[in-house]
Amino acid sequence: MSKVHWTGHPFVDAGLSALAAVARVQQLGHLMAKHLDEAVKQLKRILLSDQALGLGVKKAFARTAMSYLFPNSELVNPMHWRSDKTPLQNANNVRQKFSKALEEDLKRAKRCLQSDGGDAICYACGERRPAEAMVTMRKDKMPLLEGIVNFYPALAFGVQICGLCALAVRFLPLSVMRTGTKNRMWFLHAQSLPITATIARTYGWEHFNRLIAKDEPLDFFSSWETAGDAGMVLYLLCELLERYGDVLIETYQNPLPTTAYLFSNSNRGGFIQPLPIPNELLLFLAKLQLQSQRAFRRFWRELLQIPASLSKGEREARIKFVQLTANCLLNVQSIIAKCLDHNTPKLRGGWRGHRLYLK
Repeated sequence: MSKVHWTGHPFVDAGLSALAAVARVQQLGHLMAKHLDEAVKQLKRILLSDQALGLGVKKAFARTAMSYLFPNSELVNPMHWRSDKTPLQNANNVRQKFSKALEEDLKRAKRCLQSDGGDAICYACGERRPAEAMVTMRKDKMPLLEGIVNFYPALAFGVQICGLCALAVRFLPLSVMRTGTKNRMWFLHAQSLPITATIARTYGWEHFNRLIAKDEPLDFFSSWETAGDAGMVLYLLCELLERYGDVLIETYQNPLPTTAYLFSNSNRGGFIQPLPIPNELLLFLAKLQLQSQRAFRRFWRELLQIPASLSKGEREARIKFVQLTANCLLNVQSIIAKCLDHNTPKLRGGWRGHRLYLK
């Protein structure tokens, strides 16, 4: 039997993290067919809920936010949302089409787990798979798979990937969050399951479950009390360490390459922007929290947080400061001069945090 492993493909790995999070396994290699069955069941519960399909709520997540992730997929395709049908009829039609496609992906994924090789090579994970376990993927099912008229070398229409990778990408929405800019998504890519599964569980599964419980329309998590792309990434890393430090502290102390990806898969034009996160920064955050929880919180809040109580002028100045400081932190550049407030006088972030950052 073949074991599940990290692929190095950001979208596939992010999907695997969300799948592992709901399956509650400690390692990807522990995933078995029974875990895939349960994960698919939970994915249907979220993405085919009334709150996702716009029944009884103001907007349909499937037709709005999901269109920037999987345009023209079973959930989004305008042909599945006909004006001559009632909302319930359209929703039931979408449920049927999505469920059928998902079951096909599940079947192929199980075939991948059962096999030890094959004649076909997966574009995403590089594994050899049986031909019957392969599927042709395009932009509607996997972000950014596009080229000139969507043709690829040797005039192969689309890209061949294995059923396991195809199923993993179905779970991508549970690892994705929204940036402060409309229609831009982002996720954290790291081959460290404690971090990525925690993100998927907290900002994906639990977030959507709360919205469903409150009978509110689904949307990607976007409640960031900070500014800028770098600020958003760093704020998440600090929040994770604050909330789950007992679980993640060792991972921060022994970091693997970590990258935040900002992207959009819109039909109007897709893009992707990587933001590498230096290992030194993760080590610094872990050391600071271990030395002093109070100093860690001060550094985080005084350098990255934007309080809601600020006036318009104060907020604009604060946004500029946070964006500048966060960019410097993400590039491991000096920040002490930028943090000195000569009017107070005060060092924003605290001397203890800055002293450790300078080492």
